[in-house]
Amino acid sequence: EHALVNALDIAGFTLKNGTSVSVLKHWDDEEELGAFLKEVHASACKNFVVVLGPEANEAHKNHFHFDLGRYPVCE
Repeated sequence: EHALVNALDIAGFTLKNGTSVSVLKHWDDEEELGAFLKEVHASACKNFVVVLGPEANEAHKNHFHFDLGRYPVCE
């Protein structure tokens, strides 16, 4: 899907208050930053066909993969 310009990878976010949130560093965080990432992941599953994150496999431990492919996956 990347080759078709139909996919997006996101490694982190910078919040309005300047806080940096990294998928690699904060996914397992039990505080607000981890909760934020879990909410982003869950929400993405409603808007994209394929959503992969740290729990999908080793290749996605440091980023989210979102795409509009054919076969629904939310991991």
